[in-house]
Amino acid sequence: MTCEISINMKPKKSPTFASIITPLGEGGISVILLLGPEAKAIANKAFQGKRLRDLQSVPSGKIHYGHIVDDGEVLDEVIIRVVSGEKSATGEDVVEINCHGGILPSRRVLETLAKHGAVLTEARQPALISVGKGEGGSIEAQALGLLLKAKSRLAAKVLLEQYQGALSRALNGIKKHLRESHRALRMEDTARAKLRLQEAGKIVCGLLETAGWGVSLTEPQKIVILGGPNVGKSTLANALLSRERSIVSEFPGTTRDMVSGFTSLEGIPLEVVDVAGLREAEDEAEAKGLARAEEAKMSAEISLIVFDNTLPLSHQEGSISAAREKKALLVVNKIDLPGRLDHARLEAEIGKEALKISALTGQGMGNLKAYLRKEFLPKGKFQAGQAVVFTTEQEKMLSQFREKMPKISEALNQGRDIEDAIKILLQKLEKVLNPA
Repeated sequence: MTCEISINMKPKKSPTFASIITPLGEGGISVILLLGPEAKAIANKAFQGKRLRDLQSVPSGKIHYGHIVDDGEVLDEVIIRVVSGEKSATGEDVVEINCHGGILPSRRVLETLAKHGAVLTEARQPALISVGKGEGGSIEAQALGLLLKAKSRLAAKVLLEQYQGALSRALNGIKKHLRESHRALRMEDTARAKLRLQEAGKIVCGLLETAGWGVSLTEPQKIVILGGPNVGKSTLANALLSRERSIVSEFPGTTRDMVSGFTSLEGIPLEVVDVAGLREAEDEAEAKGLARAEEAKMSAEISLIVFDNTLPLSHQEGSISAAREKKALLVVNKIDLPGRLDHARLEAEIGKEALKISALTGQGMGNLKAYLRKEFLPKGKFQAGQAVVFTTEQEKMLSQFREKMPKISEALNQGRDIEDAIKILLQKLEKVLNPA
């Protein structure tokens, strides 16, 4: 007699992860990402749309307004976007939930998603990154890794679009034009080959226009605050950061080393660095702090050189040479107090107009922030689905691509063979699409 034992082994389904991906404490909106095979089903159990009842069958990429509900209780007003697996960078369903009630309702939304089967994970945990079929070195994997460490809401929004394939689609468009140019050359259709090269060049130039601010989303630009002891550098740093990160004291030389923090200017993350006061070092530790201050100044996009309105210029001459540098912005602080500083003489000595502020009371801070907006913010607004260059390496590769385009066009006009040159361009694009 034979005994047959039948064991029904069902393949274990991959988990569906949920995480808040936006920085905590910035404004009232939080973005929750649901990622995995049950993303739509889990979201469906918690979401009540104004006109929509079922997320399972909605077109990929469409936005829907409604509420997250738990046992009849409305937890938060949300906007949801669903990306189906076939259109997702990872091959898994993705649901993006934009919550509007702040961090506490967002946490309750997370708990509700967990109740319906989601696995909660911290944004930096590798479990969330490893879901799906995305290649580790792809643009999408890069975007996801940076998305989970985003320092502003705009950074999270832009990187989410790149994770969903916006930049890859643009680069593949360039590849398509180059391949069609290559085919046209083989058919001796020079006019078509030239047209396709021009179209590829236009896309590259458009992408590079996004690089300045796109890269700053993932590699925040640095503002260094310099000046003599006790001129109010730390108070200014705290005012820019909107919280107390530096030690503020009436005693000169309190900040002996660098203190830094991150802030966001209309979505562009900035690093604010408060360094030791510009003065003669009295000991070895102070000398090291001043050396680090000099290094920070060299690596900064802007230096705010702060002068004290309550002291005559003769007491602050150590800051004059730093204020004359090209990247330096001249700032006079403590204008809420009786002044002993001759502003006209200071401006004549430096050759620049001073921004006059009180970091303590906020007087004039609007003008300073307006200057920083002009310096750092992109022209125009980010559009949903827009391809954005977001790493220095991507910018470098595409810049090299752009530099080669005029020579290739010239060679084509002169009737020279450019097939090998097009192959090199395609190789460069491949390195951008699939970085090592």
